[in-house]
Amino acid sequence: MRLLNFLTVLTAAAGGLSVEASLLRRDDASATNDTSSAPIPNRYIVEFAEGVNPQQAASDLANAGASVLKIFDSDVFSGASVLSDTHNLDTLQSLTPVLRSWHSKKIKLTAPIATSQTFGPGAASANFSVHHMTGVDKLHEAGILGKGAKVAVVDTGVWYPHHALGGGFGPGFKVAGGYDLVGTWWGYNTSDKSPKPDPLDGLGHGTHVSGIIAGQADSYVGVAPEASLYVYKVFGDYADYTDTDTLIDAFLMAYSDGADIITSSVGGQSGFSDDPWAVTASRLAEKGVVVTIANGNDGTSGPFSESNGSNGEFVLAVASVNSDVTAEAAFEATFESHTSKKITVSYQASVFWDSAAYDGWPIVPFNTDPSAPTDACHAFNSGWNLNYTNSIVLVSDGACNWQTKLSVLNALHNYTLPILIYTSQYPVSAFFNGSGDSTVGYIPLDAGETFMQALRTGVKVTASFKNTVEHLKFLPSPAFYGGGMPSYYSSVGPTNDLALKPDVAAPGGDIFSTYLDDGWAILSGTSMATPYIAGVAALYIGKYGGRHVHGPGFAKDLSMRIIASGKSLDWLSDPLNPGTSDIRAPVFQVGTGLVNASKVLNFQTSLSFSKFMLNDTHNFERYHSVDITNNSPRPITYTFSVEASGAIDTMVSNQDPSGKPVVGVYTQVFAAPYAAVPSVTLPHGTFTVKPGQTKTANINFMYPSGLNATNLPLYSGKIIITGSNGESLAVPYMGVGANIHKDLDSVFYYGSGLPGITSGSRGTPIGDAPSWSFNVNPFVKSYPTLRLAFNFDTTEFRWDIFESTWREKDWTYPPVVGKKGYVGAASLWSNGIPLLIPNTSDVSATPFTDIPRSISGSYAWLWFGQLANGSQMTPGTYWMRLAALRPFSTNPQNSDNWDIFTTPQFQVTPLPTEDKFR
Repeated sequence: MRLLNFLTVLTAAAGGLSVEASLLRRDDASATNDTSSAPIPNRYIVEFAEGVNPQQAASDLANAGASVLKIFDSDVFSGASVLSDTHNLDTLQSLTPVLRSWHSKKIKLTAPIATSQTFGPGAASANFSVHHMTGVDKLHEAGILGKGAKVAVVDTGVWYPHHALGGGFGPGFKVAGGYDLVGTWWGYNTSDKSPKPDPLDGLGHGTHVSGIIAGQADSYVGVAPEASLYVYKVFGDYADYTDTDTLIDAFLMAYSDGADIITSSVGGQSGFSDDPWAVTASRLAEKGVVVTIANGNDGTSGPFSESNGSNGEFVLAVASVNSDVTAEAAFEATFESHTSKKITVSYQASVFWDSAAYDGWPIVPFNTDPSAPTDACHAFNSGWNLNYTNSIVLVSDGACNWQTKLSVLNALHNYTLPILIYTSQYPVSAFFNGSGDSTVGYIPLDAGETFMQALRTGVKVTASFKNTVEHLKFLPSPAFYGGGMPSYYSSVGPTNDLALKPDVAAPGGDIFSTYLDDGWAILSGTSMATPYIAGVAALYIGKYGGRHVHGPGFAKDLSMRIIASGKSLDWLSDPLNPGTSDIRAPVFQVGTGLVNASKVLNFQTSLSFSKFMLNDTHNFERYHSVDITNNSPRPITYTFSVEASGAIDTMVSNQDPSGKPVVGVYTQVFAAPYAAVPSVTLPHGTFTVKPGQTKTANINFMYPSGLNATNLPLYSGKIIITGSNGESLAVPYMGVGANIHKDLDSVFYYGSGLPGITSGSRGTPIGDAPSWSFNVNPFVKSYPTLRLAFNFDTTEFRWDIFESTWREKDWTYPPVVGKKGYVGAASLWSNGIPLLIPNTSDVSATPFTDIPRSISGSYAWLWFGQLANGSQMTPGTYWMRLAALRPFSTNPQNSDNWDIFTTPQFQVTPLPTEDKFR
């Protein structure tokens, strides 16, 4: 989940500049797959082999033609960030000191998708809290506040002058430390980092995250208000991305600074546990640091939409649950009679209304006839008031749906008309359910009837939408409005290697917290749920101590306490029509469920780090176990049971123009859950654990029968472990009812003209003109443009060039330039279709690794004739091999393990000598 970029409103005032902070409402949306985690041209991360001196290894890389940008000298990750236009992943990995190589990738931000509204610093008096959902409120009552815990936040920085965040920075303040790794202008007008000790936030996201963890004001309290924050800024104030090496650097710095917990609400669609950031984060957990990373906000795209850092094996990947309270604004209505009576009326809208736009406008009825049964449901009547200029229209609910009413009303003023609908169904969920119209608000029935009574007697009623703190309220949001339900945007697992993610869920929808300039904001996303889990971990550490007390195994132990505490959630079939369900939400959507902080801190039973990942049918993992430790002074007898979640079919075929099966989006695959329960053998007989002892429970599985393998079904659930002392904990399980390597039709998406290669200014298909001079003149474009999409993930995509005599039987892996007809790997431009002369050095060398399935659109990769070793193609006849490694392929040497896009031979012709565009 990419971060959020919001606006702060600055207004001129007497005596200087007055700052009002925007109270914002929006979802933390996702970006398209081809940009959210894109390789950075010529940039790589390498890990050095064990025992290699990092400084000497870096020198060896420099001697091999690579520029070393950063050396990672840590017992967690020893390696470097390098720049090279003469290497690719193959050649880097062949170097003596290198154990593994990756492309460094951009991790992007997204722009705001909703209008901002300002509230002053006193907004915390609204007394927002979701702690009753998780048991944190009970821990606070017991005086457990996280004192002594050190929480590192890797984000956009923090607005530490905020009164709820301690008002300062450094030792003795709530924000006790941290660092800016990039500088204010990085990524905007400079690619050079300007690190500095001050991590002041310029975007707001990190400030919101920090408040969730440890904010504290008169009527606002974060999860662990006495924890110390250490904030590491990895985004410039005017950029929309960070990168993999900066994130690794920040995590290692936090570890070196003694953090107990590292939390990061950053990420792009990936789904691979061998991502270098994910690997680093998981290793930190093995060193005793609790790591929480957002699971991502690509849930609407369906399964296999995991984020990158959260895929680390021992990282807590956090899903989002909607808050069960909802923010509500209010306006002041004045009845202009001899008494000038004023009342405050609550209203709900997708965006809080702008005070300047409607302030002082009169409220006018659409129809004052109380007997009219179809208010604004059909064509206009000549007796109705049609003069709505600079007025707020009041209309009753009922008789027809809101879409019809809005259509009738907005036809008058082209969707600029402010409308208040009074309804007996208040509070309402209609604006969450698709209206999305910022000029529509809902008010309670009694308020609407009071207005109508006054208006019928000729009393003028005006409205003031000042949105002052006194007018900010929070109301219960029941399940049929989405409260307490899984957030529809929360990314759905599993990972591409079928690891069970996410791990656990926390409140993330409609979360009120600190923001820039001493202000407040309501934001939604797994970005908000993730720091909540970090806060729960801080409460535990504040009471019992962290890694410095318990050693390196501590983080896995505490992470399992958090995972095992999860409360099951109801299935969400349709995000537009939420409600309770008898079916449990799947583990691959919400982990074990909503965290229960009371269980985490108070239960005397603990479990070893265990997640029962059953894999697919071909690689099925049948035998599993979990160690159960009794920390109480009395023997405890445990019983075991199976709680199955609903299953889904991953692949759908009737929704795509090609007719071929594709991974379905959320509304397709979650619409019809079904039962798929594995056969489970639980421990037999009496299972009693004595005080202070540990006992192993063996649990055996067999995958469900009767599933349609071609649909790649996903099934999941939990093994419930219940003690005679009343404690109940859970271990999640998940599997795929298919042989993915065999049953998956293809890695490439074959349909709608994809994959396809064209060239020339008119986009001539390769079959008609397989000949290029690599003239980049925008009027000539004599180079191939490849458009393709991925139906499923691939760990490796290759674009290799071979001599004309090469045949597929000659394939070797990895190919070596000069052997068996191998010419080299193509270096590709991925910045879209250039309108002018492109910078031909701004390319990335193939192979590309860890490419997730395409969520939307397709990739466009252009080849200007460069090879990975920096050379340029020479005239002649060649073959190209475009191939993606099939999932679960253990032997890339075998040509059958690749999905190959077949192309004809092509010719490289001489570039005209008079050409000036190379």
